[in-house]
Amino acid sequence: MFNLYNEPLADKNIYSRIKQLRENLPNSFLMFNSNGDYVNTDVLNNLSEIGLNALFITLHPPINKSYKLDDRLQDFQKFFKKLNISKVEISEPLENGHIESNIDWNGMRLRIMANDWSKYGNSRAGTVNSLNASETRTSPCVRPLREFTISYNGDVFPCCQFFPDIEENQKYIIDNVSSTSIFTIYASNILAKWRKSLFTFGNKASPCDSCRDEDFSKLESWKLRESTLNRLRNL
Repeated sequence: MFNLYNEPLADKNIYSRIKQLRENLPNSFLMFNSNGDYVNTDVLNNLSEIGLNALFITLHPPINKSYKLDDRLQDFQKFFKKLNISKVEISEPLENGHIESNIDWNGMRLRIMANDWSKYGNSRAGTVNSLNASETRTSPCVRPLREFTISYNGDVFPCCQFFPDIEENQKYIIDNVSSTSIFTIYASNILAKWRKSLFTFGNKASPCDSCRDEDFSKLESWKLRESTLNRLRNL
């Protein structure tokens, strides 16, 4: 995934980067998120031709305007018109106001969506106070196991919820890929502790305690999770 709090299509080098990765990692799944500002039919054709697998587009409300479902639906139609798409199926609005549409664009998955982030957004490791969870997080989190997050300058963070440029987040830097391999960093004691702390149910420590990132772990899995940790302790 090519983005972390940035708009990849604002950089014209994104095309050469995708080509470079596709040539060197032919079996990899390449994707990124976009706000849609730079998206048009030519851009989508170029991205699909050079091997991008998926593009996720979020249509946000204008700055200082609240999320309204009717406005988002109108923006969906405007966006489809820009792409010369006359008819697209939009998912039924859910209770949380989320809507999305999925399109196959020459073999590339195009996912267009809108969410009310003021209600369901994440606090970004506690730095966006208005989005902090009202209760301490108790559910597990798969992000440190599933993801490897590298910022623009090579710093590695526990997950993608950390803003790289915020001073208070600097203490959470794990290492830097310019000096240490990704395999060594992933297997480090520091990241292992993060994964261990988020693997089971129970109160989470800061900054994860304020995170409301959705997790789909079932409560009945807690015994299996605990026994797994116990086996690891005995190794």
